[in-house]
Amino acid sequence: MGKARKSSRKKHSWLIGIVVIVVLALLFGGNNRKEKATERSSARNQSETTDVMNTEIPTEKPTKAEDTDIPTTKVTEAATTNNKPTETTKEITNTPVSDNSTVEPDREEITTTIVPETNVPSSENMPTGEGALDKEALKAKLNSEQGLIWFGNVRNDVTGKWRLSEYASSDSQETIAFEYYKAYFEDDEEIHALINISKSRTACISVLSGNMLSITIKKYIQGEEFDAKKLFGGETLEEYIVYLDTGRIEKVE
Repeated sequence: MGKARKSSRKKHSWLIGIVVIVVLALLFGGNNRKEKATERSSARNQSETTDVMNTEIPTEKPTKAEDTDIPTTKVTEAATTNNKPTETTKEITNTPVSDNSTVEPDREEITTTIVPETNVPSSENMPTGEGALDKEALKAKLNSEQGLIWFGNVRNDVTGKWRLSEYASSDSQETIAFEYYKAYFEDDEEIHALINISKSRTACISVLSGNMLSITIKKYIQGEEFDAKKLFGGETLEEYIVYLDTGRIEKVE
């Protein structure tokens, strides 16, 4: 019995020893495989890093301004000459933009039409030259020296030819009739009422012929300037003729 027990113990010792050796072999073998895998991964990463560092990054050389075609934009604009639109074309150079900005289309043709305002009187219908300057100068003179105020059309006038103005100085109507005609008459068929407020007299001024003015001085009637039916209704006091070629004044007896 003692020998059998000793033999059994030896067998168990051998089995335990073999198991321990197998376990140790597995442990050391696994560690070696992990170390080798880690070394292979590190070597691969270093190789990729070296390749990236050795790769040349392409760079663009700045282009000289004279070597590039700077796009231009044709703009067609309309201007008005004598109230008629005319087109003019000019080129606009587009400023080069940086690589980081958004580039708009290079070429664009724009047509703009400027329409003249209808409320502005045409220059063809307005007085031009020295005559226009003389009229404005005479109006300014009569206004400053005589205190003349221009009213224009007369209320209830059916002819469309009557005009009205008044002034406050003591000068008689016949003495300023020549300058008044030059400043305010637009048509020789017009009939003008020129009221002198300080003397309470109303002058009826009309053209007799191509070179003579008829000046009829009447007594002023209160409120006659507001109604064509009452205008020139006062008593006739004096009559004059003014010669437009010389400005000479002649009293009619």
